[in-house]
Amino acid sequence: MAIDPVGSAPISSARLMSRQRPGDDFFSSFEAAYAAYEGVSSAVSGAGPATKSDTLLADLMGASHMALSVRRGIDAGDQAVYAGILARAYAGGGMDDPAGFLQSLTREELAVVQHMHCLADPIDPAGLSREGAYNLLLPEGYAVDFDHNGIQEVGLAKSIAFPPLDAPQGFKDAWFAATEGMDEGEVMSYGLMMHNMLYSIPVGGGDPVPIAASDRLASYRDGVAAYLKSIESFRSQLAEGQYERDLAFFSRLQRILG
Repeated sequence: MAIDPVGSAPISSARLMSRQRPGDDFFSSFEAAYAAYEGVSSAVSGAGPATKSDTLLADLMGASHMALSVRRGIDAGDQAVYAGILARAYAGGGMDDPAGFLQSLTREELAVVQHMHCLADPIDPAGLSREGAYNLLLPEGYAVDFDHNGIQEVGLAKSIAFPPLDAPQGFKDAWFAATEGMDEGEVMSYGLMMHNMLYSIPVGGGDPVPIAASDRLASYRDGVAAYLKSIESFRSQLAEGQYERDLAFFSRLQRILG
């Protein structure tokens, strides 16, 4: 169920920064996995069972979530609290009214959710959109975009994850292959360039407006071809080394896309 299986190899920057929609079996699979985790963790006595419990928790939450949690210094105790919150939400119909479910949490539990998603301000469930509340109740690595504007609301925060949630699997596979070994700064730069191919920011601000179908592979092929043409046209105006870097990346992505 995880966007990347938990293993010994480090998760790539592109996968760490990407998100996917929870599938039809996501919530039931989480509940079943949580029951297994809870059964082991309640019987912990000594180093051996604790190790198994930690492994089950990592498998439950997924590689992206666990990697970001380590980066943010979130301990196993808060991880367990958050997993329990999600299990209650999924089992009790909380995702039908995610803001209402968040209102049922204690101040301490809301603080855990806030920390888990690296939010600057305390969570006020009454002020959240359905999308903003819903995404607080998904592990990192998963998200929804109910209004299909290319932005995911997480609480009051707004973020962009690339590829879009509805991108074809063929493009996602190509993107992860083309960005393999890149650092997060490079992945973010090229991701924003590709995002701007699909969405336009209105003059004066506001949410992005779709300008190409993000669920069609042809949109990405056309966009890559357009970027290759553009960097040739503006070669003399690019910073030193940028032409070579961009040409190499978009040519590689074009080859993989076929």
